[in-house]
Amino acid sequence: MEYIIIIVVVAIAALVVLGAFSDRIRTMIAGATNSLSNEQKATVDKSSLDIARDLTEEGTGND
Repeated sequence: MEYIIIIVVVAIAALVVLGAFSDRIRTMIAGATNSLSNEQKATVDKSSLDIARDLTEEGTGND
C-alpha cells in the first residue's frame, strides 16, 4: 500500500512540474530546432549551458 502512495505522489509531482515548465520547455525545444535548421557551424565561445539559457522561439539569437 505504501508503494502505491509513493507512486501516486511522484506522479502528481511530475505533472505539477511539467505543467509549470511546459511553456519554457516548448520554447527551448523550438529554439533548438530553429537553430539547428539554420545549418550554422558551432562555435566554442559559449558553453552549452549558456546557449540553452539563451534559447528563444527564434533560436539562439546569434543569427
